[in-house]
Amino acid sequence: FDGLAVPEDVYKKVTAHFATETNRLVKGMSTVSGISRTLGTTFDLGWPFIQGLPLLLNNPVLWGKTAINSAKAFANKESWDTFLADPTHFGALRRAADNGVVFEQTAEMVEYSGRGAIVTKLPIVGGTAERAQRAFTTGGNVARVLWWEALEDTAMRQGGKGLNELADFVNKATGVMSTRNLGISELQRVREAAALFAPRYTRAAIGLMTDTLRGGLKGQLAREALVKIATVG
Repeated sequence: FDGLAVPEDVYKKVTAHFATETNRLVKGMSTVSGISRTLGTTFDLGWPFIQGLPLLLNNPVLWGKTAINSAKAFANKESWDTFLADPTHFGALRRAADNGVVFEQTAEMVEYSGRGAIVTKLPIVGGTAERAQRAFTTGGNVARVLWWEALEDTAMRQGGKGLNELADFVNKATGVMSTRNLGISELQRVREAAALFAPRYTRAAIGLMTDTLRGGLKGQLAREALVKIATVG
């Protein structure tokens, strides 16, 4: 009954008002959800055994280096900078980022809780929460750098497309995706954060499984990774 039950200008104002209030409600829910996720995972330094599982089963040596760097990050906030002080790692990071590899500043589990600011200010657990966030984020970033280094030559033999496909695989295999690059709106991202524990990780896992049906380097790497996971059980 647009334009019939009420004047059109009134209808538009009322619709805009409720749309704004709904967005505020969803953002509030996502913040609460983010805080809950952070508190629930604060004392669980589980990146190596959850998001890092594909790397563990495909390259245990790189996984070990990742786990060590994650532990160092828990104890020392300068550990990521120290890792990148190695020109080999820094160069690999730049090339990987240029081809689409995602490097996080904040773990997904705390992104919608004000980037963890609220949780890290809580009494008693605040300092531990900050350290855990740093360890989680550093673990993922280090894994992506090392995995890129290990497979970059293989990808280069297939040209530019190979590097792009390697970037896509590294992202999905370590549980990250750029939802902005996928064209997903901010509101949709906030809604997913309010409803799901880790929406990007979920989407990445589904994407990795889907890639097993594809050709090219992306499909090959996805199949190899998931076959090893399935073999272990």
